Amino acid sequence: FDPQSVSNTLWAIATLEAEVHPELIAALSRRTTALAFRLLPMEVANTLWALGKLRVDADAALLEALRERALATADAFQPDQVDGTLWGLAVLGVKDDLALLEAMRERSVETMDASSAQNVANVLWALATMSAEPDGEWVSALCRRAAETAGSFSGRDIANLLWAIATLQVKAEDGLISKLSAQAVAVSTTFGTKEVSCTLSALETMGVDAHPSLLEAMRRQAVYLADAMPFSALPCCSLPSGDVDSR
Repeated sequence: FDPQSVSNTLWAIATLEAEVHPELIAALSRRTTALAFRLLPMEVANTLWALGKLRVDADAALLEALRERALATADAFQPDQVDGTLWGLAVLGVKDDLALLEAMRERSVETMDASSAQNVANVLWALATMSAEPDGEWVSALCRRAAETAGSFSGRDIANLLWAIATLQVKAEDGLISKLSAQAVAVSTTFGTKEVSCTLSALETMGVDAHPSLLEAMRRQAVYLADAMPFSALPCCSLPSGDVDSR
């Protein structure tokens, strides 16, 4: 297995939500550790994303090897790779890596104009999940980009972004909340139970009065979801731990 093959295999297993065989994951993890010095930014990000998606207990040697490679190649990262790296680290429970966070911050800011709505939502979600104290200018830049791309947000992106803003205790501009609220109304029929709950809980936590049209859209979707499945199957969402899985 070369670096791309290992990364692609892990990514495919995670994407297909295939049955996880511990022996296979352990073997791929050992191979990744050995080859980490040759990984490209996409392979670093895809590997971390896959490990997070699979919820595996990654060993310290593997995480350190991926960390070192991410630092060495950070100046070539694109928005999807910043997003995937931070998301994977957050899900794997990695915190307090200030050097890697700074490297990702620099690259995130440099490539902000190319960042998608999902990139922005996932980066902020990861920072909130890590309980990080991100640079204020970075967060402001992410929020500005969120406002610029608000019309492309999915229901999951909206819920993740609002949850992150509430958790990080960021003072969001009214324009951003208004745009996200309008987009939430437009895509409300795609919301799941967690998205409905997290969106409304986040707005309440931020002390924002939800627009009547948003409240009505969320009410209609909640009624639909309640009728579509047994009540006992409805998950609840409470801040700060009730975030929506962002990938």
